[in-house]
Amino acid sequence: MAVGAGIHTSVGKNQASSRIEQFMQCLPSPHGCVWVHGLTDLQAGRVRLQICNLATLIAEARRLSATHTLRERNRAFDILHVAAALVLSTKHFLTFDAKQKKLAASEGLDVPL
Repeated sequence: MAVGAGIHTSVGKNQASSRIEQFMQCLPSPHGCVWVHGLTDLQAGRVRLQICNLATLIAEARRLSATHTLRERNRAFDILHVAAALVLSTKHFLTFDAKQKKLAASEGLDVPL
């Protein structure tokens, strides 16, 4: 099951795993623990790396902004997260933010929480 959170990269899976491992080593505890679990999830196939074209992402974010921001007063990162989920064709979107949830649901994403 794909969710609207993940690692967006323009490099191959092996290169990305290597970069994650390098980044993880730079993090002080307890933050390194989070990346250990993320890497484990990646290696087990529970999450996947997907290439996200930046121009396509920005175009989708602009569309969302033009459609929703004046009325709903959405924040930039909320718009970018929802835009990424839409561009990557996710079906489920996990968030604890009420505004982000409303935006994602209005765009047809399943927001179970």
